[in-house]
Amino acid sequence: MRNILRIFRLAVALFVFSTVFACNSSPGASGTATDRIVPVITVFTLPLTSSTLLVTNLVLVADDNVAVTGYYLSTNGVTPEASAAGWRVVAPVSYTFASPGTMTLYAWAKDAAGNVSARQSVSVTITFPAAVAPTAIFEINVAESGTALIRSPWDTWALWTPASVSSLDATNSPMIRYVAFFNATGGMPAVPENELYDEDAAGNPLYHFERLTSKIDSVLAAGFKPYIVLSYTPLKLARDPAAISTEFGTNTSPPRDWNKYYNYIKAFFENLNLTYGAGEVASWRFRCTTEPDNSAWWSGTMEEWFTFYDYTISAARAANPDVNMRININPGNYMSSTSPLVAALAARIQAGTFSIPGESPVVPSVISFSYYQDDPSKISTAVDTIRAALAPYPTFAGIPLSIDEGYIPDDENGAIMYSRLDGTELGGAHFALLTATMVEQNMLWGALWNTGAADVPPPARNVLDLFQQLLVGGNRLGWTKIYGNPASNNVVGGLAVRPAGASAGQVRLMLFNYNVSRTATGVESVLLRLRGVPASGVKMTWYRVDRNHANYSARWLADSAGIPRNAYTASALSPFDLDPIDGIIQEGVDLWNANKPIYAALSKVVQESEPSVRIPAADGTLEIQPPDLPAHGVMFIKLDPP
Repeated sequence: MRNILRIFRLAVALFVFSTVFACNSSPGASGTATDRIVPVITVFTLPLTSSTLLVTNLVLVADDNVAVTGYYLSTNGVTPEASAAGWRVVAPVSYTFASPGTMTLYAWAKDAAGNVSARQSVSVTITFPAAVAPTAIFEINVAESGTALIRSPWDTWALWTPASVSSLDATNSPMIRYVAFFNATGGMPAVPENELYDEDAAGNPLYHFERLTSKIDSVLAAGFKPYIVLSYTPLKLARDPAAISTEFGTNTSPPRDWNKYYNYIKAFFENLNLTYGAGEVASWRFRCTTEPDNSAWWSGTMEEWFTFYDYTISAARAANPDVNMRININPGNYMSSTSPLVAALAARIQAGTFSIPGESPVVPSVISFSYYQDDPSKISTAVDTIRAALAPYPTFAGIPLSIDEGYIPDDENGAIMYSRLDGTELGGAHFALLTATMVEQNMLWGALWNTGAADVPPPARNVLDLFQQLLVGGNRLGWTKIYGNPASNNVVGGLAVRPAGASAGQVRLMLFNYNVSRTATGVESVLLRLRGVPASGVKMTWYRVDRNHANYSARWLADSAGIPRNAYTASALSPFDLDPIDGIIQEGVDLWNANKPIYAALSKVVQESEPSVRIPAADGTLEIQPPDLPAHGVMFIKLDPP
């Protein structure tokens, strides 16, 4: 009986519960209960004003008896269906308007049952700031065919003494075509293996050309060409074997026997011809000595150096009678653009003066010089000085120039750049300006002491690589520079080319913002005014090399700030050196190796782009204002048809 009563009471309770539930709900399509309570927006705010179409600091909060499942924003006040596109599951924190002005934004919330809240609205006034006037305007006619083919001025890698190179060196340095061997023919007591000349007890010559041949073989195997500096007098031929430069460790005296020196150089070239073929050797570069106007390299008189140069030329000519003196021997890179040797040699050659009776001088195919300046903007002055010194001599009219060594010898604190180059963004901007200037001055080449750690390129290397990939081989376009108001001492410039065989509207540009001061902070806003843009417009992609792009130096300097460097001479090695571990103690080397993946990632060049296509005006003019150039910033831009 008790069990029957319990069952009866349970049935009554279920009936009452069902009745109450039915009074508070109605059956849905599936016969289940349906939520009819709509969400309520409790907070919806925006800033009162904005200077951009993207308005941030938006706050949207809604409540519901079960849960809010969607949020909807629109400048259209019509309530959306619960199934409409555009609902977000997370409350938005910003909104992008289509235009400036006083704009009203509407908001709704919904729940899982499809109940949509009442509309709420807020307003914001959007006013664009006044346009920033560009600090530099460049006008470029993209429709022209181009004025000259751009070649890379950075085609030579300089090695202090001959050393083997590898195919990896070629892969990591695509701009390099020649490997220069400084001090290739001896005269250095500290490097006896480079002595190619010896004598027996009777004073007869003994030649050891095989000591250089293996190094040349590696250069050719790697795909390079040799550039051999017929540097200084071998020790066994020197008039004063003890005349050793305290700075460079080389013998500075002239030969004691000019005929023996002549036979040595003649045998040197004959050996090259026999080993590699006269035609191949004629495609190489040669130079007679280094900085003959520098007493640390040459202690003889000016006339003795002329004799040294003439005997070198004569011996090379005697060994190569069948190549019409196509052996390219330039007369030694001058230390200074104001060197009296520049005009003195030109006057001598112009007059037909030669040290060996019956022979005539040869006008060199190039004049090279050293350029150790912290400021590459002064290179134009150096070039003008040399050309002015050569101007009175018609045989030197139009002779090209080159830089065989140079760049930044030390930093602003006096610490030595072991590689002669800067590894920060300053080095990148330095080479951008130097490259543009060398192209403008029609200089044949520049030699690089170093290109940085092979697997972690510094900014300078990234600039040279991008220049090689994007501009070399293209036809240079006319470029008009219209300055606005650049920051103090900033140099803003660049180059523009049309790639070979490119269609209309295809342009490649290099822009840079250079300042000689490492601590400069001036940002430059550049306007590109393009003429002759096709009606279809152009799309733009770009690559940046600056403090925050394609550059590991800021991170490395911070990581290694507390690690001392070894002393090099009286000054410490600079922490800004192109090769980051030059001279640093082992603790720093270990840190570099441990963090190398981080530095490599920071150093990677990244392509940036915009999805829109720039459409020119009816007259074919198009103005583009690319991202600003920060201090020491470099940018490469690609413009292509859509």
